[in-house]
Order: sequence, then C-alpha cells, then structure tokens
Amino acid sequence: MKLLTDRIEFSLTMPRGVVAEVGVQRGQHAEIILEHNQQHRLYLIDPWLRQIGDYELDPTNNEDLSSYYEALSEKYKGRDDVSVVRRFSLDAVAWFGD
Repeated sequence: MKLLTDRIEFSLTMPRGVVAEVGVQRGQHAEIILEHNQQHRLYLIDPWLRQIGDYELDPTNNEDLSSYYEALSEKYKGRDDVSVVRRFSLDAVAWFGD
C-alpha cells in the first residue's frame, strides 16, 4: 500500500463515480477533487456550525463558518454535479439512506 501525502495525488486515485467530502470548511479540497477527478457527482458535507468538545481547541471553530457555507453554495449554484450539504456527518449518512 502506498502512502499518499498530497491531496492532488489522492484525488487522482479516487474512482470515477460519486464522491463525498466530509468536513469541507472553505472548500479548498473540493476544488482539487473537481479539477483532478472525473466524478459523476460530488457531495460537500459539513455542518458549518461552531461545535463544542474537542473541536473547541481548533482555532477555525471560532470563525464565521456560515459565511463559508454561503460562499460555497453560491459558487456551485447551478452545477448539477455538486451538492453542498449542510449536515453533521452522521445526519448526512442517514440522509443518503441505503
């Protein structure tokens, strides 16, 4: 097994099909996925909400996360191959169903 330390290299190894990125924040990795992977559909999943617990140690937890969601929603508006999903990861799993 090869260790992949580069996001572009990782994106190139993804199979063509449906891709979900969980924990999107500003969407930088989403841009790499879209540029280097020919997926049929990309789901960007993040709650874009301040969280409590261990997350409080993360300095980005205090940023205006809603503005990231709004910017990504606007950026990908009208694209049939990208869905911006504002849910916690476990809620998103249930949302997808079987």
